[in-house]
Amino acid sequence: MIVGSIYAGWAPPTEAAAIGVAMAFVIAATQRAINWDMLVLSMKGTIRTSSMILNSPSPFWAVHETNFARAAEIAAASAERYVSKT
Repeated sequence: MIVGSIYAGWAPPTEAAAIGVAMAFVIAATQRAINWDMLVLSMKGTIRTSSMILNSPSPFWAVHETNFARAAEIAAASAERYVSKT
């Protein structure tokens, strides 16, 4: 589906990736594999990865240990503030 949409010219790689994420979510939902802990864990991972990229002066420095520590701080502080368990 993802490679096919890129190859057919229907979607650029970024949008094809979003389609892949949506399809994975649908598959997980149909198999009843989605739970609150999994969603929180995936959001924290997304925050961690995004903050490493955004806090680094260069994409090549994104793996520096300082950025890992900063990303962990941001993920711990930010995720709980914006995620409601209701």
